[in-house]
Amino acid sequence: MKGQIQDQKIGGVPAIQVRNVLRGRLTVNAGTFSRSCKITTEQASHIINELVSKNFIKPDEHYPEEFELTNAGQRFTQKLAMPRIPNNKANQMAEAAAERVEEINRANYAYSISALILYGSLARGEDTVGDVDLAVGLEKRFSDEKEQNQAESQRVQIAEEAGRRFSNIVERLFWPQYEVMRHLKARARGLSLHPLDDFLRMPKNSKFRYRVLFGDESKIANQLRQTT
Repeated sequence: MKGQIQDQKIGGVPAIQVRNVLRGRLTVNAGTFSRSCKITTEQASHIINELVSKNFIKPDEHYPEEFELTNAGQRFTQKLAMPRIPNNKANQMAEAAAERVEEINRANYAYSISALILYGSLARGEDTVGDVDLAVGLEKRFSDEKEQNQAESQRVQIAEEAGRRFSNIVERLFWPQYEVMRHLKARARGLSLHPLDDFLRMPKNSKFRYRVLFGDESKIANQLRQTT
């Protein structure tokens, strides 16, 4: 979807309302839209079906009634009606994100960032970009499974004590990873974060370019060779 969305609809509901429901969520289901938009379950199912057809969400592998946002869905929540970003400003956004990696890795999160990679139109040096694409590698803080589980449970508890409410078990389960991504994004409009695996497996052509902002460059180059 490009341009203004005030007059557009998804499943019969204003697109801007659907976008607002998706923002800040890891997963959604029909009940999410039914409650948030005050519509029937049938109407909510129409929204789910249309979002799936647009590749904005996809069924969760482990929870059949849940749907997780795709990269396209994340972009839908971020850049509707947003003007293109000048190259110099986009580079500043990427540099600021790289600086936040150091903050994150010093913090007491259950996950740290092992890699941050710039790719897409900005890496190709285009004068303006639609968004700043960054691939993010996360790794567990602890090699010991028991310690890691305790750390993740503690992060969920801290979030709940601070007033956060999880709409379903999937959001609760993935919160320790999601809070790291939230810190990295820092509400920066136009900053589009993607899992490292998606970056490694994406189709690549002669225009493919990337720049490692944080992480082991030789390891990442080797991973790319293995997935090409």
